[in-house]
Amino acid sequence: MVDTMAPLPSFIRPTRMPRSGRPPVGAAPATGLPADDEVLLDAPDERLGPALVAAARGSYGPAAALLAGTRGRAE
Repeated sequence: MVDTMAPLPSFIRPTRMPRSGRPPVGAAPATGLPADDEVLLDAPDERLGPALVAAARGSYGPAAALLAGTRGRAE
C-alpha cells in the first residue's frame, strides 16, 4: 500500500498567492477607534462590575468567587 495514492498538490501548496504591492487584508491599522485601555465596559449588574475591574488589575479571586457562586445557584 505504499505510493498508492496520487499526491494532492492543492493541499501541499497555498491556495491563494499574495499579491505583491498590496498589503494583506487587516494589515492596516484601524483609524478612529479608541485605544484598548480607553474602552470602558458597562457591566450589566453590580456583582459583575467589581469582579471585572479586579480581573483587569490582575486579581482573579473576585471573578472566581462570582463564577463559583453563580454555578452554585445555577444562574
